[in-house]
Amino acid sequence: MSALRSRSQWTGSSVWRTDMKIINMLLDIKKFREAQAQTALAKQRARHARARKARDVAEDSLNAHRDQATQQENAWFGELMGQQVRVHIIESVRAEVGLLTATTHRLTDGLQQAETTLDQERQGVDFARQGVIRAEQVKEKFVRLVQIYADEAFLQAERAEDLEMEEVASLRRERSEWDQPDNLAEG
Repeated sequence: MSALRSRSQWTGSSVWRTDMKIINMLLDIKKFREAQAQTALAKQRARHARARKARDVAEDSLNAHRDQATQQENAWFGELMGQQVRVHIIESVRAEVGLLTATTHRLTDGLQQAETTLDQERQGVDFARQGVIRAEQVKEKFVRLVQIYADEAFLQAERAEDLEMEEVASLRRERSEWDQPDNLAEG
């Protein structure tokens, strides 16, 4: 970008410098928007990582509960099978099994909710990634336009300088013709 600004020295045109200031400001805005998109992507990735961790914790909790519940149920039924028991003891074991089942359902629902959240965050990452890509494309397109504009302004300045040089050369020729004695008048 500094090469673009240094070309403004060659032109001498305040209009061109003003245009370049505006264009550079617009380019800075495009860069800022690209940085914002990258920041949004980083934040979304962090949310996705937290959602993945929450899902993993929910899955681990469910699996641990299922293992513990299976062991507890086997122990209860083992005690019931080995002896004569009263009906209220059977009802008590059934109620405890019901509580274990309810906890399993609650943990399963929590896992499903965590997976849903993880999917949403994954979609958010994809959307943020597309935003970064769009911002980069817009900035790159604008950089190309700035370069084209600067190149055209530079060529225009070179043409103006060439015209000035031709005009100076023409004036010098005319002046040298005026300064030289007229050969026709002598002859």
